[in-house]
Amino acid sequence: QRFYKKDDSLGRQAQAASAVAREMKDLPKPDKKDKKDKGEATNNEAKFISKRVTPPKNNSLPSSSRRPKPPGKNRSAEIKKKNKPN
Repeated sequence: QRFYKKDDSLGRQAQAASAVAREMKDLPKPDKKDKKDKGEATNNEAKFISKRVTPPKNNSLPSSSRRPKPPGKNRSAEIKKKNKPN
């Protein structure tokens, strides 16, 4: 009851806001559709400036050659054990 007693109470404000939201829901949204129809989105993409700080690296290497080798397997096949004489 305390939320709805006065005219400017929180409950009345919530009811008014929900009524406004229902009206806004029923209205069509021409803003987003107009941009797609006019082709403004494609113009914005053409003028796009990258915000990257670091320059892009050369990505000519395939991803498999850049894979790090696990430790312990880097030279174990290349090292040949010396045979100890009995």
